[in-house]
Amino acid sequence: MSERKPPQHLSESAAAVWVYTVSRHNSPDDILGPELDAYCVVVARARDAAKRIDDEGAVVNDERGNAVEHPAFAIERKAQAAIKAWGDRFAP
Repeated sequence: MSERKPPQHLSESAAAVWVYTVSRHNSPDDILGPELDAYCVVVARARDAAKRIDDEGAVVNDERGNAVEHPAFAIERKAQAAIKAWGDRFAP
């Protein structure tokens, strides 16, 4: 069996999630398609948001200098909700 390659339109980080997910799934042919691609993008987005929060801090200053929750938290929460909704479909 040849090694499957992720779709070219995925970012490097989403492609890494794609390879990981496909390589560990019991029936990879059953999960290939646009939903898997979207799932991988969302996982990569959640990881990126978490890294930004880690790098920049949970609290940042807004345009007026007020301390506010880092905007990446909203991205992370939305991504985590999507991961939770799709997660079972792509679990090994």
